[in-house]
Amino acid sequence: MARRRFKSPDLQRSYDRSVGTDAGRIGAYEEALADAEVGMMVHELRIFEGLTQAQLAERIGTTASAISRVESADYRGHSLAMLRRIAGAVGRKVAIRFLPEDEKIELSARVANRSRRKAVKKRATPGKAGRAGSRMRRSA
Repeated sequence: MARRRFKSPDLQRSYDRSVGTDAGRIGAYEEALADAEVGMMVHELRIFEGLTQAQLAERIGTTASAISRVESADYRGHSLAMLRRIAGAVGRKVAIRFLPEDEKIELSARVANRSRRKAVKKRATPGKAGRAGSRMRRSA
């Protein structure tokens, strides 16, 4: 398993000190990072759709605390069944890809950045309810 390389010298030094060249630590780091990325993607999808944890939980028949756990960076129990239920609740599908080791870092970063841009763009664009509410305030 290959060690990660960071542009930031401080981040590289920190990674080298805590992970180093130990294959077990590298594997644990990569696994923790993958779990955190899944949680972040679920969180960003929920925010993009304008849902609270309770609203998403209601749509899929679970509790808000279960959604909170799935979104947590240190949760290790992501199941494909739960991810499919979440995706289906917002009209999406889960896609799984097996990538070469050297491509996975670049791809996961692109996916995360694209999700963030969409979420920010959606929040910046007021919806019909927001515009109607502002009209009602002006006329009152």
